[in-house]
Amino acid sequence: MRFFVIFFLSIINVFKINAQCNVTIVPNPAIVCASQSLVLTANVNGASGAISYSWSGGPINGPSSGPSINVNPVSPSTYFVQVTSPTDTCFDTIQVDINTPIQPDISVNNNNSCSGVPVNFSVNNPLPGSSYTWQFGDGSTGSGVNTNHVYNAVGSGSQNFTVTLTSTNQLGCQASSTQVVTVNRIPDAILNGLPPGYDTTTTCYTAIQPLIEFFVFNTSPDLATNYTIDWGDGSSSFDSTSFPLTGVSHTYFSDGYFTISYTMVGINGCSNTNQYTHYNGTSPNVPFINNGSAEACLPSSYIIPYLTPTPPELPNPI
Repeated sequence: MRFFVIFFLSIINVFKINAQCNVTIVPNPAIVCASQSLVLTANVNGASGAISYSWSGGPINGPSSGPSINVNPVSPSTYFVQVTSPTDTCFDTIQVDINTPIQPDISVNNNNSCSGVPVNFSVNNPLPGSSYTWQFGDGSTGSGVNTNHVYNAVGSGSQNFTVTLTSTNQLGCQASSTQVVTVNRIPDAILNGLPPGYDTTTTCYTAIQPLIEFFVFNTSPDLATNYTIDWGDGSSSFDSTSFPLTGVSHTYFSDGYFTISYTMVGINGCSNTNQYTHYNGTSPNVPFINNGSAEACLPSSYIIPYLTPTPPELPNPI
């Protein structure tokens, strides 16, 4: 019996020696971005049976008795884990460091410019290994140390856009800066209530009425200090500090299509030009031959002869 007890105790001691517990906390090194969280995990070797975990140290989010914990330290902190099994107990510690990226510095060129003029952006003292993304405040984005953007601001006065620059360093940590960019609006130069590119009017006349005066009206809601209309036929332009409520008239002395350019200068000094197409020409001839009678019993067919006009008429785009 005594021999059996000694043999049994020897077996236990050998088991303890061969089954030593070892635990390592990962990741190592442990670095977390400022204001973010990190998961620490205890990797255990050499332990058998039911294993329990006990964590302590810096701030812990949630349970502290599992193989992993979620931490969000606000300053460098040391964490400790104790692993216990039926045969052994082991420990490990790790320090979690905080990575606080440097806030990027925005440089803006052409601030307070007119709409349509590119605004240039750049990063002052960019950091090696960091990437940069831009949000221009109007739904558009960009990337890189240097970039530019064209704003579309129509109306009177000015409009502000908040630009956000975000830097991402090699560890994936981010920092952002914002800056307000002011863009001076351009007036919406509208004639006759039509969008740019549309035909303002079409002037058609008969052979005995070659010249017909037509009118254009300013329908822009924006204030302006000057109005200019280039009629597109080489004649003198309309140029005035006001636009008559009764409209502006013009007479074309030849047939064809003409590009009308309408320019408004806003009260902030920014100008905008829209173009329209105008057609001037004779009404098309309808060269049909009268066969005499146009009466027939139904069902029946009736043929109307068509003669090719000479010379051919200019097409009417409307």
